[in-house]
Amino acid sequence: MKLYATLFAALLAVPAFAQTEGDATGEATGNSAGADARMEAEMSSRVGPAFYSDTEMTTLRPATEIQTQWATISPEDQTALRDRCEKLMNQASESEGGDASASGGGTATDSTTAGTTAAEINMFENDAHMRQICEAIKGL
Repeated sequence: MKLYATLFAALLAVPAFAQTEGDATGEATGNSAGADARMEAEMSSRVGPAFYSDTEMTTLRPATEIQTQWATISPEDQTALRDRCEKLMNQASESEGGDASASGGGTATDSTTAGTTAAEINMFENDAHMRQICEAIKGL
């Protein structure tokens, strides 16, 4: 009978262990960062062409074209982009002492993504480009 009680107690404890991931130190390691990166990469491949004039997503469209392309983006993606812009601008305000505006205008280029496809690029990783996008969609 004691054997059954011990086995039963061990079986009850299994779900508790299954709910918590941990590393060698016992700290929980969630997959939310990886899921967020995947979600951003998927959205980047959907909406990137609205903001970039090339398939490598290195050359931003002019602000007027970005504003025109805004209408082609789904409401869900528009909301996600606004949320990302708000987060980015808040981070910039905190780190730059309050000036979150993007400097310069026109297009920006970045050669670090040369030779990659749009599906492999996460436009959210380039804060300089994201700030210009955020400025262009502000108020839309």
